[in-house]
Amino acid sequence: MSEVTDHIRSLNEIFLHLEKNAHDKAALLEAFRIFHSIKGDSAAMGLREIVEIAHEAEDLLAAMKDGKRLVDQSAIERLFNYIDKIEALVKDLANGNSNNSGVALQNETSTERTTDSIPTKGNFKVTINNNFEEQLKQIRAFALLRILADNGNLLSIDPPYEQLASGKFATKIVSIIATQDIEKLKNELMKIPGIVSLDIEVLEANPPEENGVGAIAALDKLCQIDNLISNFEVKSQESNSASLDLIKDRHRLGEIKVRVQSLDKLFNLVGELVLAKSRLNNIVKSFESPDLKEIQRFIEGVVTDLQNEVMNIRLMPIGQVFGIFSRMVRDLAKASGKEIDLVIEGGDTAVDRKVLEEIMDPVIHIIRNAVDHGIEPPKERLEKGKNTVGTIKIRAYRETSNFVLDIEDDGRGLDPKLIKETALSKGLINTKKAESISDEEALYLICIPGFSTKKSPSKTSGRGMGMSAVKSKVESMGGILTIKSSNGMGTKVSMRLPASMATVKILVVRVGGQCYAIPLSDVVEIVQVKGGLIKYIQGEPFIELRGKIIRVHALSKLLGINDDSELRTAVIVRRIDGREYGLLVSEVVDEDEVAMKPVPNIFQGMRSLLGTSVLGDGRPTFIIDVMTLV
Repeated sequence: MSEVTDHIRSLNEIFLHLEKNAHDKAALLEAFRIFHSIKGDSAAMGLREIVEIAHEAEDLLAAMKDGKRLVDQSAIERLFNYIDKIEALVKDLANGNSNNSGVALQNETSTERTTDSIPTKGNFKVTINNNFEEQLKQIRAFALLRILADNGNLLSIDPPYEQLASGKFATKIVSIIATQDIEKLKNELMKIPGIVSLDIEVLEANPPEENGVGAIAALDKLCQIDNLISNFEVKSQESNSASLDLIKDRHRLGEIKVRVQSLDKLFNLVGELVLAKSRLNNIVKSFESPDLKEIQRFIEGVVTDLQNEVMNIRLMPIGQVFGIFSRMVRDLAKASGKEIDLVIEGGDTAVDRKVLEEIMDPVIHIIRNAVDHGIEPPKERLEKGKNTVGTIKIRAYRETSNFVLDIEDDGRGLDPKLIKETALSKGLINTKKAESISDEEALYLICIPGFSTKKSPSKTSGRGMGMSAVKSKVESMGGILTIKSSNGMGTKVSMRLPASMATVKILVVRVGGQCYAIPLSDVVEIVQVKGGLIKYIQGEPFIELRGKIIRVHALSKLLGINDDSELRTAVIVRRIDGREYGLLVSEVVDEDEVAMKPVPNIFQGMRSLLGTSVLGDGRPTFIIDVMTLV
């Protein structure tokens, strides 16, 4: 039912649009079309309850389209309720709970019967009079045949099932069926849209089972239905999903659906291959064998191509996922009596699916806090001279090898003084600590477990534990969480994360007898430090490079490592803000490509670490986050 999920996402966007653009007839027509598709697809699967809900929505949209019903808040709420009901039923179905989904599928040995009708047993000739729409004939035929097969022993049907599958049949379908409950069969058949009436004739004697094309005996009934399903699916794909391409009069698959678990396994295997490739490269350096080097180059090329393909498969534009937040913010705002607009920028920014999946909960926490704690009620905003409608902005963008996500609101902001007082009252910090930290540092106290400025939990943001969970999740992914706020003006929470949780190209450097890695994408150039190149300005070391004065730092000092070796090389890196600085190291060892792993829990408090990995020679190493190192 992935198509229904896509339809639900589209409908949410349309109805959010209609709330502000009530006269947009094109949006109404598109919503009507989507509900019609949901109804047709659900009928094909025997999901009667979804069919009924979609039909009600169609009626409401038709009335709005024809001017018989206002496109007002009440109507929009009803349409959102229809979406929510369908979404809940689809989730039930995905979880295997068919009872709540209105699915007309029963086990072959099922003895469940309705209690609101008197069972009538026997053999019957059922003539089904229909006026099915031409483009929906195959869907309706499938639903009809499924109901007949599930309610007894379908002895024959005319026209035969091949014609039903192709949609080539008239307004009469004649079936002969042995059933234990003719009333139940009648009720279910009449729920199929387009069935006008049923003519039922009781057969006195058991008719002989037909061996012709139309016969569906008990033993091969399910096989016949499966054939019909297959026929229907192929037709549907050819006309709608474009998953079958016609090339030189032969069909070729254009796309297939793959289980996420299989993709993740493939992704992990590619990571292991990258590590093996790196180790192979290291080994080959020890041999002078042209044949070995040729095979090594071939394997390196194949692994690189495979890695790129898998990475591209895993990339997802954030807009495909973050679209759900518009509806969430809308509902939260109404529940709290506020007016809030959600703006999403950079929706086409492509990120590793795993990264996107991992940050969903942190983003939800931050948005909920912005709605509950940040954005003020309309009256309060008016008193402050603000627009009554608050704004929450989500902005996504790539910064070299990183993915950055900003979530900003124009609400009341964070009060450092109140935060310090709250932390003191809860025993999270002492008086000395409160007096020594700056206002900027005080903002991060909200990330301490147990911190909350709310006197009681709210339905929107819970019990105030969210920011602690957000910080832990971001850091466990090798990311950095930053908070900026101006009291009375708003708050901005930024998450800076690796764009991929798989592999990264690195520059390996040696410091104090240990090797460390720097993301190659952050490196501008490498400069050999010669005598007199380093200058000191007010006691701080600098180098002059092509007319530019660049501040340099000993990497060993920044990492707190004892290093008596000579610092002979400056690695020039560029920060997010565009400024460059140099890292003084003993030696640049090599370039490599490694599979990046999260920082172990014991080291997660160190802001300078981006991740860990294993080098080509088998040695473990830390990957340094040069963006936050100084």
